[in-house]
Amino acid sequence: MKKMIRGAALSAAACSIVMAGGYKIPEQSLNSMGLGAAYVAHTEGADSNYYNPANMSFMADEKHYVEGGVTLASLPAITYSLGDPYSGKSESENILIPYFHYVSEAYGDFRWGVSLTAPGGLTKRWNSPAQKAYAEEFTLKIVELNPSLSYRINDQLSIAGGLRLIYSEGVVKSDGAGMSAIIGNPQANVARDMEGDTIEFGYNLALTYKPTSDINMAVTYRSNVDLDEEGTATLSA
Repeated sequence: MKKMIRGAALSAAACSIVMAGGYKIPEQSLNSMGLGAAYVAHTEGADSNYYNPANMSFMADEKHYVEGGVTLASLPAITYSLGDPYSGKSESENILIPYFHYVSEAYGDFRWGVSLTAPGGLTKRWNSPAQKAYAEEFTLKIVELNPSLSYRINDQLSIAGGLRLIYSEGVVKSDGAGMSAIIGNPQANVARDMEGDTIEFGYNLALTYKPTSDINMAVTYRSNVDLDEEGTATLSA
């Protein structure tokens, strides 16, 4: 029996995985990789547009800032040992993750920037029968376009806001045919093939206060975005 289902096949899976943090990719620039969680209040380059756009107001007025790069995410194979027929090994993955940031010159007290990032995603695949029966593949791709505008209130205070345009696509697969043959149970021969995508919108806000030249205080906020992916699901048993 085979059924084709159209709808929000991947919505719950995509949202829960990203929120759990396992598929989040916070490093979206060279400085963010080096400074980690300390890199919000004192951003100074083109990636300020992404991490704290309010800081764009305090960059050199006459300059344009550009940064781009590619991160190689290398995921080694995972070996699961519990004795036959349950032992298995996942596929190794090498994934290129690009990023791009731009900040314009100042226009009076205003400044704009734009970032193109992949803030979440990655993939995991199994080909061994026991693991393939439940998790042959889970792939999630997320790309975000984030234009922002900052306004310098005075030499110590700046505010900013931006629009988040997010594209996501996902794949979920499982195939119990191999495990069904091993254990001799036809009822275990169940498979699913689910694919979906979505375009979602959100916003971000930022505020930076510099009471002295040596102290930066900042608050940033990125709105929650639910990835309500819609597509097709083929279920067979």
